[in-house]
Amino acid sequence: MIEDGFWEELYKDIPLPLQPGEKTIAMMIEELGNNMDRKSMERQASKWIREGKLICVGDRLTIGNNRARAYRRP
Repeated sequence: MIEDGFWEELYKDIPLPLQPGEKTIAMMIEELGNNMDRKSMERQASKWIREGKLICVGDRLTIGNNRARAYRRP
């Protein structure tokens, strides 16, 4: 017999869809007119996190059900 809460606990590993106010690295790059490469944008996001200007909310599902790290304002 499967213990109570087994499936609910397992489903916690599935990321939520991207929420309003959240952005991925790809979205930020696109908003900048594709003038920055991914590695540079990741470094910039890390800097903003250290400065308290941005919060990483973890993985989210984007359009097309792709998994991506998402960020939002504090």
